[in-house]
Amino acid sequence: RDGFEDSQQLIKCRKKVLQMYTNRSKYEPLWRKLSRYINPYRGRFHEENGTRSGARRDYSLLDTYPMRSVHRCSAGLHSGLSSPAQRWFKLGLKDDELAQYHTVKLWLNQVEDVIYKVHAQNNTYSMLDNLYAELPQFGTGAGMMYLDYEHGVYHKTYTCGEYAAGSDAFGRITSFSRKMSYNAEQLIGHFGMENVSEAVRTAYKNSDIKEQFTVYMLIEKNLEYDANKLGIGNFLWKAYYWEEGQPNRFLKIAGHHEQPFIFARWS
Repeated sequence: RDGFEDSQQLIKCRKKVLQMYTNRSKYEPLWRKLSRYINPYRGRFHEENGTRSGARRDYSLLDTYPMRSVHRCSAGLHSGLSSPAQRWFKLGLKDDELAQYHTVKLWLNQVEDVIYKVHAQNNTYSMLDNLYAELPQFGTGAGMMYLDYEHGVYHKTYTCGEYAAGSDAFGRITSFSRKMSYNAEQLIGHFGMENVSEAVRTAYKNSDIKEQFTVYMLIEKNLEYDANKLGIGNFLWKAYYWEEGQPNRFLKIAGHHEQPFIFARWS
């Protein structure tokens, strides 16, 4: 649903995101040092006012050895876990007896081939390369998976400091949030002219692509999901998007049947 108004739900989303970023803040001093002294081009902590000016950030590097070590580690993870040069996963069934049937084996092999082709045609491997580079430096990595009608799926990776997450009682990630910046043209292209604020529309009419607008995203597991029911909003995961400063209107509310984000932790 685009441009959906629900002030109470928006208040809940804002409150949850604020708590997620507050919980994250206790790790930030360490992450800043890891970014500054290992690879300063990873991590979003040094930008003034949150911008990405492209200015050099490597003046604090004492030695390039840590950067090279992280690169070797991430390359080893990539080649060992998901090398594009070899078949790195195999499909099977929980029912071992059923899996021994010849026709079942043929079907599993055909599905495998399709999945490998999909990965080869999109940016899966470059996404994994970036994800593996984040893990040894910060101990965490994250990305999003989007449906793409041309290549099947499209991935976007984030660097440490661009996101926050929350977990359940068992430590499983059940909520994921991002704070994003768009100019007016990008925002309208993504969410539609009718769903953005008047300030965005004005900037677009004035051909202003310099001014940035802040958008928040929250994806969370739907605790009211019922697998036995069909209905509007009955998704396992819900996604909310809203523009900063808008008191009661979402840019978009979406649903996902499967977890749409990747969240990896070193340990």
